[in-house]
Amino acid sequence: MAVIWTPGPRPTNGADTGISDATSDNFSGFGGSDTLIGGDGDDTLNGGAGRDWLQGGDGIDLLNGGGGSDTIQGDLGDDTFTGGSGNDRLIWNNGDGSDRISGNAGSDVVEVNGAAGAGDTFLLEQDAEGRAIFDRLNLVPFTLTVDTVESFEVNGGGGNDIFEVNDLTETSVSAVSFTGGAGNDSLDGSGTSTPLTGSGDAGNDTLIGGDGDDTFNGGAGRDWLQGGDGIDLLNGGGGSDTIQGDLGDDTFTGGSGNDRLIWNNGDGSDRISGNAGSDVVEVNGAAGAGDTFLLEQDAEGRAIFDRLNLVPFTLTVDTVESFEVNGGGGNDIFEVNDLEETSVSAVSFTGGAGNDSLDGSGTSTPLTGSGDAGNDTLIGGDGDDTFNGGAGRDWLQGGNSNDILTGGAGSDRFVFSSGASFNADDLGVDQITDFNRNADTIVLDSTTFVGLEDLSDIRIVANDAAASTSFGVITYSRGTGNLFFNPNLSSSGFGTDGLFANIDNDNNPLTAAPVLAATNFEIVG
Repeated sequence: MAVIWTPGPRPTNGADTGISDATSDNFSGFGGSDTLIGGDGDDTLNGGAGRDWLQGGDGIDLLNGGGGSDTIQGDLGDDTFTGGSGNDRLIWNNGDGSDRISGNAGSDVVEVNGAAGAGDTFLLEQDAEGRAIFDRLNLVPFTLTVDTVESFEVNGGGGNDIFEVNDLTETSVSAVSFTGGAGNDSLDGSGTSTPLTGSGDAGNDTLIGGDGDDTFNGGAGRDWLQGGDGIDLLNGGGGSDTIQGDLGDDTFTGGSGNDRLIWNNGDGSDRISGNAGSDVVEVNGAAGAGDTFLLEQDAEGRAIFDRLNLVPFTLTVDTVESFEVNGGGGNDIFEVNDLEETSVSAVSFTGGAGNDSLDGSGTSTPLTGSGDAGNDTLIGGDGDDTFNGGAGRDWLQGGNSNDILTGGAGSDRFVFSSGASFNADDLGVDQITDFNRNADTIVLDSTTFVGLEDLSDIRIVANDAAASTSFGVITYSRGTGNLFFNPNLSSSGFGTDGLFANIDNDNNPLTAAPVLAATNFEIVG
């Protein structure tokens, strides 16, 4: 016989199984959940009512699911699928032909399964008739011509797969998902507003969204996730990942690994979790106008990063270890307040062009500040801070700990003021790395250095021993570059006060410290 029916001698309204041989057959399942499998001929299979499985075999087949939620697989040959009513699954497997697929009524999905070894290059877009066109551009190329289908599920399989999704607004497609599988896979949905779901699985994957609300999971590997313009959910998974939200109020989760979580000017108000690993939030401000940024903690122990001007936004951040803030162009202002209840252990700021200001006087978190070009102000807090003014006339004030201060090019001012009378534990010992006696100035606050009235109270001596018995309230040791507060004057020692800075530029004991004079100092307060 051309067709074998099991059980029973012919199709019924029950659950039938039909298996075709090499001839061309036409058979229907009628009622029930039927299994109809074609052979090498050009078969016509009609599932009828029920949840049917239709498999075309190797010919050029016509497959109609009929009523019910059916599964249709074309196999080899250029087949025509019609899902019928119900929620149907319409399957293309590697090695199949170029098929024409219609989902008809219901919520239907086209499932595409790529090559197990070599990587596929897939393209999904619309044609002039509003149909979805799915192409493989490499290996053995094929084309699926699809209408009245609501979603695509694309599985890359093995190899390094590439999947590009373009505009689908004239089609019936409302969702696209991609699973990369093994290999370094790429999903580029920047040309579509259709919501995407992407999973990189193993490998170093790139998942880029478009204007829709996308959901991405990088999986294992060093992945790049970029949300696009919608409200996106981005999960890096295992490995050290880079995640960028783009426009929209997105949610980032770094996963395990050391992740970089990026906000760029124009992005939305995002919720960011670093999770395990040493994670960093990177913030890139406006290129032209200056930003006003504020970083502090909330009552739940999360770090809250706000921009207060231009287009305001808020980043709500937990389980992240550091912030890297780049001001960009303009005169930027960045204030850092208390972060003790957060996971943040380091904050860095690069001002860029413009006259920039970093005020960390409200925090004990260590700061790294670089003014770059412009006349910048860098003020530290209770942490051990590292500041570099860059080009311009900069103001560097380390705060109440052991700080490293580099003025850079230009006439810079190194400021020592605790806001109260001197306490060695509060002020710390700062290292000035590049003092230029022909351009730079050491600024001393008389409120902190009680008894310091004018430049005659500053003495330059040969070594530290001479400093302890000097008549100077402020004493500079040429031998070591140490700068002392000496309120007990010629009495031996420094009493409860003493060393508060070192100006040995190269920190090399074989070379001399800079030669200073009282005129290198300025007294304020």
